[in-house]
Amino acid sequence: MSENIIETMASDLGVHCFQNESLESFRCRVIYSAMACWIKAIAMDQPVYSSVLGVSRRYVYERSKAIFDTMCRMYPESQKWFVLPDENDHPVVLIRKRLLKYGDLLNEGFNTSIVLTHSYSKQITSEFETVYGIILSKDVEYSGIATIRKNIIESYDFSESISDAPTWLRDFLKNVSWFSDSNILNNTEYFDPFTKQKNNYSAWNNYPPRTIKDLYLTRIPVNKKNYEYFLVKPKYNLSHKIDPFFIIQGYHIRIMNALKVLANNMTEAKVKEYYSHVKLQLNTSLPDEINVLLECYAWPYHNIKDRHCWIMDPFIWRFIAPYIENLGIRITEDSHG
Repeated sequence: MSENIIETMASDLGVHCFQNESLESFRCRVIYSAMACWIKAIAMDQPVYSSVLGVSRRYVYERSKAIFDTMCRMYPESQKWFVLPDENDHPVVLIRKRLLKYGDLLNEGFNTSIVLTHSYSKQITSEFETVYGIILSKDVEYSGIATIRKNIIESYDFSESISDAPTWLRDFLKNVSWFSDSNILNNTEYFDPFTKQKNNYSAWNNYPPRTIKDLYLTRIPVNKKNYEYFLVKPKYNLSHKIDPFFIIQGYHIRIMNALKVLANNMTEAKVKEYYSHVKLQLNTSLPDEINVLLECYAWPYHNIKDRHCWIMDPFIWRFIAPYIENLGIRITEDSHG
């Protein structure tokens, strides 16, 4: 009975079991996409006599949580994929936030209510378009939390201005204001673009590295999780504090990758391609605008909060791959699966 429910939901959502995928993994992916579908449907629960646009976040949370709890009772082995220890955000809240980033849900009022966006579509590649404001449709399928529709347009121009990492850094530096600053604090950490470490997290040291174009990136801890980031020109005793808003957007990640490209030491990402899907393994975090693509169009692999390992359909990967490559990340084939 319970497996019939998963199969029915998967059929309605257009979610297919991948090659060599375990039943537990398939269930989690179906429930993940189904929760996005239900949250959107609940966002439409508005009395016909109401003049207020949207429904409260609390209402959406309570109704969605009741459905999620039912799914967990039916498939208890799936709960560990969704509910993580020491995680404040409930899975329903995480999926709602991702739907807001994707654009299917919109904030209303003073961000206390949400509403399903109007129905429209946007051609993404020559193979498919992404559809907004749709809950279920025969010609629409879910990819992660996103709704997509196959629509082949060979003559469509998909050229988009995606700068490579060194070009992005060069353009960014043109708008930087430099200030005289020869003081280096004792707790300053330096990013080493020549590191032999596979990830950027281990590339920070307490001593200056070789410079790239007379430049290096430093940071100072603010608390256990946050840092202030600076670009430094040691030859001229000049520095530039990177705006905290840009840090939220992931500009420091772009700078790290660009410096590694200039050092001929590119960060790598591993890809395993199957006939049914692609598995992506990252060694570093991504800027927010690129990470959103994965959060919306792909499925997290190990758990709902996994930001480094994703699975997706091959045509989705062909859409996302250029954005990752232009960050200065070399994509290599993972021969170990």
